[in-house]
Amino acid sequence: MEKAAAARKRRSKETAGNRKRKGARGGNNDGVGEAEDHISNLPDVILYIIISLLPTKYGARTQALSSRWRHLWHSAPLNLEADGTLCGYVRKRVPIVSKILSNHPGPCRRFYFPCIYVNYNSVDSQLDEIDNWFQSRALDKLQELDIEYARRWWNPPDMSFPLPASVLRFAPTLVVVRIGGCNFPSHITTSVIFPLLKQLTLEYVSISKDEMTPISMTNPICTVKVLALNSFEPQLDALLDVLWCFPCLERLYVNLCQHSTMDMENMLQCDTLGPIESLETHLKRVVFENYEGNDQDVDFAKYFILNAKVLKEIKIAGPKSHHTEWVADQHILLQVEDRASRDLEFEFMSECKNFGYNKHIHDFIDDPFDCSCCRRELD
Repeated sequence: MEKAAAARKRRSKETAGNRKRKGARGGNNDGVGEAEDHISNLPDVILYIIISLLPTKYGARTQALSSRWRHLWHSAPLNLEADGTLCGYVRKRVPIVSKILSNHPGPCRRFYFPCIYVNYNSVDSQLDEIDNWFQSRALDKLQELDIEYARRWWNPPDMSFPLPASVLRFAPTLVVVRIGGCNFPSHITTSVIFPLLKQLTLEYVSISKDEMTPISMTNPICTVKVLALNSFEPQLDALLDVLWCFPCLERLYVNLCQHSTMDMENMLQCDTLGPIESLETHLKRVVFENYEGNDQDVDFAKYFILNAKVLKEIKIAGPKSHHTEWVADQHILLQVEDRASRDLEFEFMSECKNFGYNKHIHDFIDDPFDCSCCRRELD
């Protein structure tokens, strides 16, 4: 009897050991071993969201995971990011974007291409290809647009590229826009309406007065609350003409540049057109980056100090802002005591010489030119 009991005990241990080894190899119904793929069991609508939040390259690669994922990328909203995560070689990104737009039916919520490379040996064909992007059905009802042509030292100095005219078809649906390194089309008319636009950033652009005049005078864009101008030459008349377009503007960010390529051609005398609405009732925050404190900068900033009646805050960032005596002199030159808004507060900040890149436009929370890694606030 004792021998039989010992044999049964031995067999029981061997069976348990086999069960554990089996679980370690492949899992079993008792929950021992590998975990189940719970993500793949989620509803399609949840997986669409997950895919759309991934960088474009990795979103497309989910098709290779399993048969469950194969159709999902084509059905998920497209978040097209043509930056270094898509391809490390900048010259290859244009054809990759063309392929994506030909394979994905859309809709595309966001189009982000911060460095569009155009070879001056094949300008016409490449510009045609870029224009075709914005005629793609995949981009219908686009909400966020962030594009900038690459500026290369080896290109001819007079070379500039136009903003594709087909971009204007997104005017009814655009909410956030950043455009850089291009010329605006001269045929924009009062028929172009941006009913949903809230944030606009312009960098290294050329805009003629014959585009700005009809928009500002007859068709202002009342939905824009945030405007950012990067590498803007401190020409007050030019900026005031821009402000006429956005009467409900609440926050203005200007990265000043004394040798800017941004060209705002206009000679309008805005003071003859009456008060600027945003300065009268809406503008609450102004930020000046790359402020050097020369006469041109002072006159530029002083205008807002003396005329913005509900302004709450001005931040001035520049290479000399950590010098106490310089800051004190600037307070005098800017006529701070005569400010139009008695609630106005000033803050001088220092910044790095190599001004940083913008945040992604959909991440605007505070200052769209924020580069906190290379600036410190003064005590």
